Amino acid sequence: FQATDKRRALEETMAFTTQALASVAYQIGNLAGNTLRMLDLQAASLRKVEARVNTLGQMVSMHMEKVARREIGTLATVHRLPPGQKVIAPDSLPHLAPYYRKPLNFGCLDDIGHGIKV
Repeated sequence: FQATDKRRALEETMAFTTQALASVAYQIGNLAGNTLRMLDLQAASLRKVEARVNTLGQMVSMHMEKVARREIGTLATVHRLPPGQKVIAPDSLPHLAPYYRKPLNFGCLDDIGHGIKV
């Protein structure tokens, strides 16, 4: 306001403002670059942890399969009866009624459901 050469004062003010904006833009660019670098490093470490977890999951799956195969193997072995226990057939079999085919009656299902009743 008190400068005698107003034009020169305006140019100096514009130069200071441009320098300040350039400094702010440089700082913001640095901050953005460092933030991106930090995020890349965190993503890399997260991928490492994910790979470890996947490896552990595969190891657990392999162990569970081994245990299951071992259990199947114990079921497949021959179990011998002790010499004292023998299978004894019954003296007489119960008399069975002769088989005859009965027709099916679906009429008992007529009142069930949401169908149309005639």
